[in-house]
Amino acid sequence: MEEPAPKKARTEGGEETAQVEEGHMAGSEMIAVPGQDPLVREEAPPAPVGEQAVPAPKPRPRSRLPPGDSANSVAIPRNAVKRIMKLQEDVKQVQAEAVLLVAKATELFLEKFAKDSHATSQRAERKQLKYEDLLETRLNDENTLAFLTHIIPEPKES
Repeated sequence: MEEPAPKKARTEGGEETAQVEEGHMAGSEMIAVPGQDPLVREEAPPAPVGEQAVPAPKPRPRSRLPPGDSANSVAIPRNAVKRIMKLQEDVKQVQAEAVLLVAKATELFLEKFAKDSHATSQRAERKQLKYEDLLETRLNDENTLAFLTHIIPEPKES
């Protein structure tokens, strides 16, 4: 297969300049390469005269958390978790990693509590999850779920 001949770039005045290989910038024009997206530029255009180039952002410090989708992604909004953590008067700042860990722990707790409550409803041969399923789950695991006593109280008998 024969390679196409290199094209010459032109200056603003229309004069020909040195040859430019295909796929490289020629002034403000991009010479197309067959099979590549013509809108993709390999090099950034030069900064306008009189303007300084914006420095690249500083790299963020790497997280101390292990990499992986399951460890770093949470369904609970991090901003909401941070806001709740800051409700304590003595808490002024919260590290992003602490917010992520609390959000992940909350998510894992809710997942386990929901699964256990669902299992309770299935043992009662129901497909619908009811308050009594949540209550029974709390009562079955009283040592771990004692903090839910005021949130899921036993109903008062009339």
